[in-house]
Amino acid sequence: MRYGHLRYDVPPDWEVEQVSSGGVKVPVARYQRGFCKPHPTESLGTVILTTNPGISTAKEAVRVELQRSADAFYPDRSHRVKVLDVKHKGAVAASAGNITLAPSKDPCDGSSATIVVHGWTTSQSKGVNLLVAVGELGLKKSPDPGNLARIANSLRGDD
Repeated sequence: MRYGHLRYDVPPDWEVEQVSSGGVKVPVARYQRGFCKPHPTESLGTVILTTNPGISTAKEAVRVELQRSADAFYPDRSHRVKVLDVKHKGAVAASAGNITLAPSKDPCDGSSATIVVHGWTTSQSKGVNLLVAVGELGLKKSPDPGNLARIANSLRGDD
């Protein structure tokens, strides 16, 4: 997948669409969209690019984004995020987290989720750029958490 000067790889069974965000078309990768008939727009995995213009360090932005994304992806379910160590070197940071989700009687709801966030600063942008990969676990067609890590780790700029 390509966006501007950035590239990252998604497995062939993920679909990619362009969505409007702040007047700009941004690619969003989804895994198993429509997996549950009562909720046809939901997917079991999502990869997005976003920016946090209010934070200047990648380490802090990644830490904040782990919780913010959990809140955004699961607004209707009580959840708790366990953040793993935020690894950082200069203008780049990365971390993963486990999201424990409240029990649900909805057969479309997983029991937990995993999230991977990479953040970086550049001289061309204000704030921190972020790649967020989230996958809902505990369902028959849930994504492989290793694929989420591989997607996030494939992020690169044009040479």
